[in-house]
Amino acid sequence: MDDTIISPVKNRNDPELPERVIFTPTLQIAGILLRLSKWKVTRFRRFDITLLAILKDSQGKIALVGPGMGAPMASAIIEKVIACGGKKILMVGCCGSLSRNLKIGDFFIPEKGISGEGTSQHYLKDNEIPLPDKKTIKVLEKTFIEEGLDIKKGKIWTTDAPYRETKDKVINLANQGTMAVDMEFTALCSVAAFRKIPFASLMIVSDELFDCRWNPGFSSQVFRKSLKAGCRTVLKVAENLIY
Repeated sequence: MDDTIISPVKNRNDPELPERVIFTPTLQIAGILLRLSKWKVTRFRRFDITLLAILKDSQGKIALVGPGMGAPMASAIIEKVIACGGKKILMVGCCGSLSRNLKIGDFFIPEKGISGEGTSQHYLKDNEIPLPDKKTIKVLEKTFIEEGLDIKKGKIWTTDAPYRETKDKVINLANQGTMAVDMEFTALCSVAAFRKIPFASLMIVSDELFDCRWNPGFSSQVFRKSLKAGCRTVLKVAENLIY
């Protein structure tokens, strides 16, 4: 029995959301998705602590929600999304690379997560981070292959403290086979599993840490090109999230 005192609810003035939801932690990606979408924007408004656009495609409606960076904020947003009707959630975000096999501009699907954030523990019965949805991952893979885009899969570490990514942590995680680092994934896996909602994520590699030095690629041409290609493909993925 859930003895939570405060529960996420759909208030009177909240919109009813469609089942399919694209969430992004960054305003940059939200803007790219809106610009690249050929679908009609039927609504654009403030939504709780973030922004919401309702898009209409051939299959119906899709909600685009964001920004919301970091595990606590992203989790609060997704709780509200689910309370308002969201049932299939795909996150599009950025990650740092901890592996030489993952370079700036690469596409990455997290298959498993290690939590270094403080939100997941409030949703878990044990310390095991739930896995993302396999069906959504299959749709992601299939669509990227059809578009001729290489995509890699592996384990990711989610942290609350990007300025405390120490050399020891990076080395230890890399030795465990961890390929990337972000700030939302494991928390959203935990929220989605708790609420029994399918969730998965696409990441675009924005920076590299595998040499224990920071190599930022946010302004690089290869990263910007991948952002557009990734967002364009994610919109096609969202059309196929009918199951």
